[in-house]
Amino acid sequence: MKMNKTAAIFMSGLFVWTIDVSAQGEEGLTRDQYVRQRMQWARNNPRWNPTREELEARFDELDTDGDGILTEEEMEAGRAARDAQRAEGLTKQQYVRQRMQWARNNPRWNPTREELEARFDELDTDGDGILTEAELEAGRAGRTGRQEGQQRSQAEGLTKEQYVRQRIQWARNNPRWNPTREELEARFDEYDADGDGIVTEEELEAGRAAREAQQERGLTKQQYVRQRLQWARNNPRWNPTREELEARFDELDTDGDGILTDEELEAGRQNQ
Repeated sequence: MKMNKTAAIFMSGLFVWTIDVSAQGEEGLTRDQYVRQRMQWARNNPRWNPTREELEARFDELDTDGDGILTEEEMEAGRAARDAQRAEGLTKQQYVRQRMQWARNNPRWNPTREELEARFDELDTDGDGILTEAELEAGRAGRTGRQEGQQRSQAEGLTKEQYVRQRIQWARNNPRWNPTREELEARFDEYDADGDGIVTEEELEAGRAAREAQQERGLTKQQYVRQRLQWARNNPRWNPTREELEARFDELDTDGDGILTDEELEAGRQNQ
């Protein structure tokens, strides 16, 4: 069968390219090939979700001679070194990377790098920068004990720190709610009617009821300002200052009683 000149050139080029790729595969993988290959594997493994940056860092770690080619010997040595290190324990970087990986597969868990680094320091009781299996196990046992204590404590009520932490966690899973620590601490103080530093379920319920009743009557200046600042954080095109919002409240509060009713708000909208 005859082949025209263009087809012959194309087939010749394809043959040479195939030989080159095969040869390169025998020598080792370039960074791009390594990253592409692992990204492909990750697509077929929903439990593994590495970033490009993580794969590039792993390539550099394995490429011990720094020639930009990862040989089979280097990969095997890297696997052996990692296995040996894992038998000893995890470095802070490995611990953080591993937990960030787990978090990407668990939408209900959203730790920050700072939180994970602080947790590593807490677990690394001998301070040698290596987290052993014994230290991890002790941490799990301690956490179980703390959780049991926390459950008992939460049956009695929440401390300010527990309340704030809980609400910040909820907020991370709710992009439309973006409270500051200061706002949450102020809300805790508002609910803690007896001032003992513990908010009980009864105080929470009473606080919610009081808030709903007050909101039916209208908004105080503090509530109005807080609410508008909250809205502004979710609207990058609106950036009012606290002073501007307080002035606007005074302008809308036509009877000067410190409560902004729906009627006053409506009248203010009509006069804009």
